[in-house]
Amino acid sequence: MIRLHVAMSLDGFIAGPGHDMSWTGGAEYDTSSELADQVARSTGVVLAGRGWYDVASADEGGAVAGIYGGAWSGPVLVLTHHPERLASDTTVEAVSDLGTALARAEELADGRAVSIFGADVARQVLELGRLDEIIVQIVPLILGDGVRLFGEPPTPQVRLERTYVGESGTLTDIRFRVSRPSTSEARLDLINDGRDATLSKPQPDGD
Repeated sequence: MIRLHVAMSLDGFIAGPGHDMSWTGGAEYDTSSELADQVARSTGVVLAGRGWYDVASADEGGAVAGIYGGAWSGPVLVLTHHPERLASDTTVEAVSDLGTALARAEELADGRAVSIFGADVARQVLELGRLDEIIVQIVPLILGDGVRLFGEPPTPQVRLERTYVGESGTLTDIRFRVSRPSTSEARLDLINDGRDATLSKPQPDGD
C-alpha cells in the first residue's frame, strides 16, 4: 500500500508560500484524531521529497523527529538528485531514483503502508500508477497561494473511488482509492494511442 496523506486548504493548497504550514495548526498530524492515529500506526516507512526534507529539517529536533507530531518513528527515505548532500544525516536514507526508492520503501515497510511526503514525489508516484490511496483532511480555509496538492501541472487524469468521509474536529476527512483502468480500458487506450500516432505521421503526397 502506497498512500498520500495531506492537509489541504479548500482551494487545493497543501502548503503556503515558502512552504509555510502554520495555517494547518498541525491538526492533520495530531494523533488524538482517529484518522491521523490510524494512518500513523499503519505507516511502516516514509518516502519524502527533498523539498519536504529541507523545510522539516528546520524544525527543532530535525526532519524525522516531527513526523506525526513525534508520535511516529521508522525509516525515512528522501528522494534527491544529490544524495551525497544528506550523507551526514543518519536519520534518513537518501535515494536518487524513484523506482529504486519505491522498491526500497516497500522492503522496509515490511507489509505496512508507504506514506508519501511532498507534492512532487506524490505526482511522480501517481504518474507511475503506483499510488494506491489518497487521504485528504480539508482545512476550512481559502489559502489563496502556495504549493498545490500534486505540485506544478500537468498532472495525469486519474479516477478515484471515495471510501470514507468524516470529521476530525474542524477538518473534513476524505479517503480515496486510486482506481486502476480495467483490461478493456487499457486496451482501448493502447488502440487510441496507436491511432493518434498513425494520424500524426506525415502522409505521402498523391501522384
